[in-house]
Amino acid sequence: MHAQGGIAAAIANDDSIESHIEDTLISGDGLCDPDVVRFVITNAKDAIHWLVNQGVNFSKID
Repeated sequence: MHAQGGIAAAIANDDSIESHIEDTLISGDGLCDPDVVRFVITNAKDAIHWLVNQGVNFSKID
C-alpha cells in the first residue's frame, strides 16, 4: 500500500515544539482544538519513530 502526502514534526534537536504548535494554530485559523494540536505535536516524534520501527518507509524528500 502506498500513500501520498506530507507529515511535519519537530524531529531535530533544534526544532521547536512550541513554534510548531503556534504555526499550526495560526494556520488552522481558529478551527483547531489547541489541546489536540498540543497532544499530536508533542507526541509526533515518538509516533514517527514507532512507525519507522514497525517498517514503515518514509521518503525524506523536502
